[in-house]
Amino acid sequence: MKKNTLALTVATVLACTAAPAFAITDEEGNASLQFSFVPPGARALGMGGAFIGLADDATAAYTNPAGLTQLVNSEVSAEYRNSRFSTEFIAGDLPQYDTANSREDGLGFLSYVMPFDNWAIAVYRHEFLRYSTDFIGAEDSVLLRRFATDIDVKGVNYGLSAAFRIAPGFSAGVGVAYSQFDLESVTERVNDADQFQVAGAFGAGSRGDDNDVIFNVGLLWKPTDRLSVGAVYRDGGNFEYTAFAARYASPTQLVALNGFPKDGVSFDVPRSYGIGLNYKVTDTFGINFDVARMLYSDLTEGMQSSLVADGPSGNAEVAGLGIDDGTEIRLGAEYVFADMANPVVIRAGMWRDPEHTIRFEGAVTPANQANAQIFSVGDDEMHYTIGLGIAFEKFQVDVAADFSNPYDVYSLSGVYRF
Repeated sequence: MKKNTLALTVATVLACTAAPAFAITDEEGNASLQFSFVPPGARALGMGGAFIGLADDATAAYTNPAGLTQLVNSEVSAEYRNSRFSTEFIAGDLPQYDTANSREDGLGFLSYVMPFDNWAIAVYRHEFLRYSTDFIGAEDSVLLRRFATDIDVKGVNYGLSAAFRIAPGFSAGVGVAYSQFDLESVTERVNDADQFQVAGAFGAGSRGDDNDVIFNVGLLWKPTDRLSVGAVYRDGGNFEYTAFAARYASPTQLVALNGFPKDGVSFDVPRSYGIGLNYKVTDTFGINFDVARMLYSDLTEGMQSSLVADGPSGNAEVAGLGIDDGTEIRLGAEYVFADMANPVVIRAGMWRDPEHTIRFEGAVTPANQANAQIFSVGDDEMHYTIGLGIAFEKFQVDVAADFSNPYDVYSLSGVYRF
C-alpha cells in the first residue's frame, strides 16, 4: 500500500484548525497495536527484563536512573534490537481471524555515562516503540466491509539522567527526555470511506510526527551487600495526531466526511511505576524480581470514533472500547563463570505480559457490533528469555532473546568502559 502517496494526496486538500485533544480513534489499524516495555539492553532482556533493583549499567538511565551511582568508570553502551511480530486481525464474521507477520530492527539504545564521586550523569537515545504491519481483513464479511490497513508507529526518547548518592547505600535519580513520536496509517475500504492517521497537524508539509517532554524518577536502596531494592516511575508522553475520514469523489479527489479532519486527537503512551529486588545469592549468582503497574488505560480514555461526526459535546466518543491497566511480573537470574580469563555470564528469565490490546467490552448492539468483532483479540502472554555475555578488560558484549506467542525479540549489546 502506498501510504506516503495517500498521505500527500490528503494533505493537499486539507486545512486543519486547532481543536481539543481527544483520545485515540477506533480505526482498525489501532486494534493491532502492540506495546513492549522491556528495558533496553541485552543484559536486562536475558533476565526477563527484571532490572529495577539491579540497575548497575548504562541502561539504568532509562530503567532506574538512581542506579547510575554504582558505575565507577565512564562508559559508552549501544544495543541493536530485532523484533518479529505475529499480529492477529479480523478476517471475517463469526469472528474469523488471520495472522500478519512483520519485523522491525534498528538501534534500540545508545548512551554515554560519566560517574563522579557521589553522583553521575548520562545522556541516551532509547527507542521505546517501533511497530508496523499491514493486512487485508474482513473479506466476504456480512457485518464488515473488506478493508486493507497499513500502520507504522515509532517512538524515540533523547534523554538526560542524573543520579545522586544521598546517604551510604541510598541513591536517587531523575531523568528528562525529549520524546519524538511518528505515526502514519491508512485504512482503505471497498466502496466506502477511507481513514488516515498522521501525527501532528495534518496539512501541507506535514511530516507525520509530534513530540513531548517526559520524565522518570528512581530510587535505589542497598541495605546489605547482597540485597538491593529499587523503585521507579516513568512518564509516557502525550502526542497529538490528526484522524481523517474521506471518500474518493474521483480517482484523484478526496472529499472529507462527517466534519473531519479531527486535529488534536491524542496518543497517550502509558505511564508506569514499579519496584524491583536484586539478591546476590553468592558473589557469582544473582536473582532479580520486578513488579510493574502499566497504566494502559491512558491510551483509550475518551476514545474517538474514526467515522462518526462530532456531536454537541464536541467529540464522538466510542462506548465499550478500552484497555485495562495491567501488572507485569518479571523474574530473572545470571551466573558468572568468574574463574575464566574472560568471564562468561549466562542468563535466563521469564515474565508475564498482561493483555493490553484495545478490546470491546459490554453489550453488543447493532450500532457497535462491528467494533465488537474488530477489537476482540488479546490475552495474557508468558515470555521466556535467555542470554549470554562475555567480559574483557574494558569491553563487554551481550546477546539475548525473548520468546512469546505474539512476538520475539533478539538483542545484541556492547559496552566500552574507560
